Amino acid sequence: MTRTVDPIEVLLVDSGAAAETLAAAVEEADDRLAVDVVASADDATERVARGGYDCVVATHDPPDRDGTELLGRVRDRDPGLPVLLCGNGRDEAAVLANRIAEAVESRHAVREAERRRDRLERFVEVVSHDLRNPLNVATGRLHLAAAECDTEHRAPAADPADPST
Repeated sequence: MTRTVDPIEVLLVDSGAAAETLAAAVEEADDRLAVDVVASADDATERVARGGYDCVVATHDPPDRDGTELLGRVRDRDPGLPVLLCGNGRDEAAVLANRIAEAVESRHAVREAERRRDRLERFVEVVSHDLRNPLNVATGRLHLAAAECDTEHRAPAADPADPST
């Protein structure tokens, strides 16, 4: 997977004393990461609703809500936003930074694949339409020619042009 060079905005939900230390350690482990810390799930929900975050990280015991409730609230606001649960030890910062980067890069890859699929579908629609019109004209002309004269050349010409065959 291609690594992004853009900054990755992370929202860390933790009211513990070690939250700022964890945020600094994660930023140190990967210089693309910019971590904001909020102390409550309500603050996290509000921030996610405003947008701008690439990932939400909550410690195993998020403050004032349980983790699944926080996840549900985030998913209501942004269904594709990666949400990770983690411990709050500084020794886990490098692993957490890697998980964040991989989750965000995966989301970007999915979005890019969807964008390419949409472009391809639009292209197919245009080409299909552009091919259908000349074929319809050719088929109509063949039917007119058949009404005016009978020739052995009509059937071989009509078979590839007539979509009903």
